Amino acid sequence: MPVNCDQLHEEASALWLNLFGEPPPPEVDGAQLLEAIMNRLPELSYSRLTNAGKILDIVFPQSDQ
Repeated sequence: MPVNCDQLHEEASALWLNLFGEPPPPEVDGAQLLEAIMNRLPELSYSRLTNAGKILDIVFPQSDQ
């Protein structure tokens, strides 16, 4: 495994352990581990766009047309 893949696996394993309090599944690479983490987390709503107090600090990209 290249160095960046090893680092990804180490970071994803540490995240898994921190979030779920158990060791990650064995023989899963870093990318698969991150995908499993995202699938296992609860889905939360993102209210920033509907919150009037926060909408003013959002910058939308403008087209060059």
